Amino acid sequence: MNQWSFPVLIAACLMFSLAAPNVAAEPAENQTRPFHMGFTSWPYGASDEAKQDTYAKVAQHGDLIAFHLDNGVPWVEALAGEKYHPNFEKEIKAMLEAVPEGKAVYLGFAPLNNNRDGLALYRGEAGQMPLPAPWDSLTFADPRIAEAYGAYCCEMIRRFKPVYVNFGIEVLGGLATKKPEQWDDFAGFVERVYKRVKAEHPSVLAGISMGLSAPGSEEFETVKKAFEDISDFVDYAGISTYPYSGPPWGPGDGNPAHLDGDWLSQIRDIVGDKPVAVAETGFIAETIDVPMLDWHIEGKEAWQADYVERLLSEARRLDALFVVWWAVADFDKLYTTFTGWAADVALIWRDTGLYDGELKAREGLHVWDRWLHYARR
Repeated sequence: MNQWSFPVLIAACLMFSLAAPNVAAEPAENQTRPFHMGFTSWPYGASDEAKQDTYAKVAQHGDLIAFHLDNGVPWVEALAGEKYHPNFEKEIKAMLEAVPEGKAVYLGFAPLNNNRDGLALYRGEAGQMPLPAPWDSLTFADPRIAEAYGAYCCEMIRRFKPVYVNFGIEVLGGLATKKPEQWDDFAGFVERVYKRVKAEHPSVLAGISMGLSAPGSEEFETVKKAFEDISDFVDYAGISTYPYSGPPWGPGDGNPAHLDGDWLSQIRDIVGDKPVAVAETGFIAETIDVPMLDWHIEGKEAWQADYVERLLSEARRLDALFVVWWAVADFDKLYTTFTGWAADVALIWRDTGLYDGELKAREGLHVWDRWLHYARR
């Protein structure tokens, strides 16, 4: 996707003092982590300066950078083996030039639209363009979809050289629950894309991601069954979680102390022993009001720091591959460019940065950095 575009926000739909804790007092086994840590390059402002500063902060506070190509798919060009539109090529070039030296890359792709209930829209001159004929009438059973999408994924892997690839952003908890009648065709699509990716790029770890549902719910059981259908064709399962804004508890509580004990570990009930990762997450540090959803959720900086600590501790227990925090800084300045419905929805994630809107480091950033300095095993 275009890292500066708003639609990916919609797809995405989630303790310490300012001094860093004394890590020397911890047991030696608690001073390591199995996972990479990083952020997307979602900027806090629309200016070139803000975008470049975002990249600098991402490089400073992580050993991984995440790119979500979630703004449509160049279906026509990918199937024909042609160059992408110059506007898209320009964006790709900018992202490639911004990859910090020595950092791992995580690359996410979305075969589904922003509602996660049908084929992704077209990426041509701009993102999220209407699907041209015949793509507007194709289903996932059509081999042209898997052929084009597989070619697109492989080309981007060739350019970005990622360690991790998510070729199905939020496909579980999306299509599996919203359009179950399409799932069998989609499972076949997953198999074809996975086999092509692994044939051309055997060393890359290729997975899919999902939002978490309340354990024991009908949606949870649907996701679990759907994963069984594709488990042989993914190397890992990614989790997309913004727990203050939805399952497993629902909106209205920004205190992570109220999270269920199996909040993150429930993934094991879905994927068994398959490797897991936190593909995207975040947590508010300020109270938010979202009028269109009638949400009022209390948030505090200290609560966000508590969430960071719990998130990373849980990820270590799960032996996760990587953890991606969505926005490194609150995007108050970028928010001023949104209008109407987009502005209402953006309120859900605006205040989830580990830097606040004035670019002051929050308590959660110190917790994050402490973990970042643990040796990765």
